[in-house]
Formats: sequence, C-alpha cells, structure tokens
Amino acid sequence: MAGEYGYPFSSVRGDFIRAIVGLVLCSLPVMFGLELIVVLWFLVPLIILFLIFLVRTIFRYVTTVTVTEEWIRVNSFFKTTLYWSEVTDFKLSYFTLWRGGEKGWMEMQLRNAKKSIRIESSLIGFEQVASRALSAAEDNHVSLNSATASNIQAFGFNLKRQEVSVG
Repeated sequence: MAGEYGYPFSSVRGDFIRAIVGLVLCSLPVMFGLELIVVLWFLVPLIILFLIFLVRTIFRYVTTVTVTEEWIRVNSFFKTTLYWSEVTDFKLSYFTLWRGGEKGWMEMQLRNAKKSIRIESSLIGFEQVASRALSAAEDNHVSLNSATASNIQAFGFNLKRQEVSVG
C-alpha cells in the first residue's frame, strides 16, 4: 500500500508572490539603468537571494512524497529514498514567527547513515507520513530529543516508549 503526497499550491502561493514581487522590485532599478554603484551592490545580492527563494519554492511545489511499508521517497528534481529499517534519526521541529507560538509550522527530518529527508507540515498527508516515520523511529529504537518528544505530544501522537535524550 503506497501513498503519494504533495504540497498544494495554496501552501506555496505566498512564497511565489513574495519571490516574484521581490525580484521585480529589485530588478526594475537595474533594468532602467541605475548608475549608483552603491545601490547596485545592495540590489544585485537581493536579486540573487530572491532567485534562490523562487527556485526553492518551485522545488517544494513539484515535490512528491511516496510512502510504502518499506521506504519513504522524496521526489522533486532528485529522488531520495530512505528505508524505514535504516532510519537512525527522527526530529520533529516547530517554527513560528509569532510571539505567542500560534500560526507556526512543523518540519520533520529523517536520517540514515548517508541521506537526510526534510518534510514540512504543509504537505498534504503530513500526519500520515509523520505517524509512519515515528513508528519506524520507535521500531529502530531511535532516541528522541526533548523538543521532538514534546512536539510529538503536542501534535497528538502517543509515544510507545518514553526514552528521550537530552539535547
């Protein structure tokens, strides 16, 4: 039973708008022949930064995550496959830009000895993927740091074992 998940356009729409608006605003003075070298030293790095942000947003939008009983595969322009039996690290992080902690997002990171996968909570089906990843981490006796353990409980998952490492 394989499940395939992706990022909806609604989750990246704001990033697309920010990247394009930033590119346009920073590029217009350059395209119209602004000759102040000091301003160009400021605008050109911003243009490069917004281009990188746009490419990263495109990568996220075209990414699909496939989950089977044996492995998880992240497929964008490159394929990365991790076998559940080889998972050596599991982290679930919470990020917010608000002081109160609301309006945040989660990021799950899985690793084995050679590869790493990061998945953001805006992925359709993130709960199912995270649940399967947590099962694999528990099956492999992966130690969880305290932040991951509290994020797992806040997310509503139950830990089968309560072994948590400090750090």
